[in-house]
Amino acid sequence: MNKIKYLLASCLLVVCSSTNIYSKVSDDTLFVATTFTPKNSFTSGAEGPAVDKDGNLYAVNYNHRGTIGKVAAQGTTSLFVELPNGSVGNGIRFNRKGDMFIADYKNHNILKVNMDSKSIEVYAHDSRMNQPNDIAITDNDVIYASDPNWGESTGNLWMIDTNGTTHLLESGMSTTNGLEVSPDNKTLYVGVSDGASGDRIWAYDILPNDSLENKRSIKKFFDGSVLDGMRTDSLGNLYVACYNKKKITILTPDGEVIREVATIGSKPTNIAFGGADGKTCYVTIAGNGNIETFRTDTPGRSWIMNNKVTEIDRSESSNTPSGFKLEQNYPNPFNPTTTIGFALPTQSDVNISVYNVVGEKVAQLANSNMVYGNHIVIFDGSDLVSGMYVYKITAGNYVSIKKMMLLK
Repeated sequence: MNKIKYLLASCLLVVCSSTNIYSKVSDDTLFVATTFTPKNSFTSGAEGPAVDKDGNLYAVNYNHRGTIGKVAAQGTTSLFVELPNGSVGNGIRFNRKGDMFIADYKNHNILKVNMDSKSIEVYAHDSRMNQPNDIAITDNDVIYASDPNWGESTGNLWMIDTNGTTHLLESGMSTTNGLEVSPDNKTLYVGVSDGASGDRIWAYDILPNDSLENKRSIKKFFDGSVLDGMRTDSLGNLYVACYNKKKITILTPDGEVIREVATIGSKPTNIAFGGADGKTCYVTIAGNGNIETFRTDTPGRSWIMNNKVTEIDRSESSNTPSGFKLEQNYPNPFNPTTTIGFALPTQSDVNISVYNVVGEKVAQLANSNMVYGNHIVIFDGSDLVSGMYVYKITAGNYVSIKKMMLLK
């Protein structure tokens, strides 16, 4: 017991002094592209990068069309699946459960892949679609899809609900392409090609019923940039692949350019966040048929979502809490799951993390802006060893730490 107390005390010191996931990193290697996979490991249709919970990267058209390739953390590539019935994928996303979704532009489908069995099913189909191109997914597993008609320079925007039912949200747009959801799940960003007048990014408010309103332009590109895929980081900044400019443009949520990251190869098509801390960016490069990486100082929104081991209850309580509070987990000891409650008297940016006794972060349970009220997160320790852990909440200026015991 004395040893446990000593280790726990050390852990608390590390936790209290450690910076959170938003801390900026001072590193000369940030925002510098490097080659990750060999040239021509993918075809010129390299697209749709997405990272699973285990840190594996996936992209479409590995070696030949109609495939999904898998890239391990060290950069080794392999065939993951062959798509059936002549399907060809484009955008890839993962939901909170770890299922893979693929925009199949040849057969007007959204495909769903079981990552264990590798079985593939048609999750959604609509013959009215031109060719679903890129997809974005909310924390609640609602999918949005761009649907360009390249020949006629037009496009549509779709929503696919959690039952796999398609809903046409907007038609007759300019050519729709990349799209992404903000970290708070309240904004959808859509990139469109407006031809000679220049590409732009539209923003929409996402309503509680998952429909959209308040369409507005946040950025017009006058430099001739052709926009492709995009992702947001956990602060809401947009990382946009500029297909014809050999660069990733990083913008604030309001469309102000923060920086540009030059790629090595030509024709960057899309981007995903991964790595051990979510701060490694993977860029599919059509010009070289490969993938490049660069490091950033902020983790990706999708990485945060896919690494949460919990479902967060964001509903407001009938009574506003009088102050911030972190509850003791229940049950405690636990095996393998336990519930952690907390109260917010005001809308706050909330970060909840779990650490082992040597101060290493083992789980990120929350990292988003939440409404006031009583909330819960559920921690799953299935992949951890028995022992003492601590969990820490930071909400505004409020910080609290509590202990819990996993017994298997």
